[in-house]
Amino acid sequence: MTPVTATATATAAAVRPVCAGGCGTVLSRYNTDRDGLCALCRRKAETEPAAEPTAEGVDLDKLVAGILLIHDALHPGELVNISLEVAALGVGADCWSVGRSIRHIARRHGIIARGERGKPGYAVERWERRYQPVLAFGGGIMDRDEESGKYRGRWRGRTSSPRRAPTGAATRASAGTR
Repeated sequence: MTPVTATATATAAAVRPVCAGGCGTVLSRYNTDRDGLCALCRRKAETEPAAEPTAEGVDLDKLVAGILLIHDALHPGELVNISLEVAALGVGADCWSVGRSIRHIARRHGIIARGERGKPGYAVERWERRYQPVLAFGGGIMDRDEESGKYRGRWRGRTSSPRRAPTGAATRASAGTR
């Protein structure tokens, strides 16, 4: 194959339309579907009812985290089908957006949920405490108690340089007022 033919083939493939259903399939030039869907997405659209898109003002991450924690409190260790629970509340979410929310709450909030391959649903595995580091006066980091999460009152920070006595006009002025 010559380089000219390879670029012509790549250009022809890049110009061809892609499925509007979001699966990424490159459509055949003989596809006459009015909506621009591939056969699989067309069949899916005809058999399944259309899910409502995520409503404005609904934070899917918080909704998924709430469903996980409530279900874990009531039924510890059992799998919960997040997609069905979210759909019952009137919010449409596909498996990709639910998976993204699960990964985001694991990374951001420490709620680690796992699912079994081939079975729908997730179960809370563990819930880690995660705190943002808080800067103390002087640029050090405040110490927290690991169990309670409360501040200990001391801070880890710049202890290498001792505090120096003030010098200059401020010292002379304060000495003269006494």
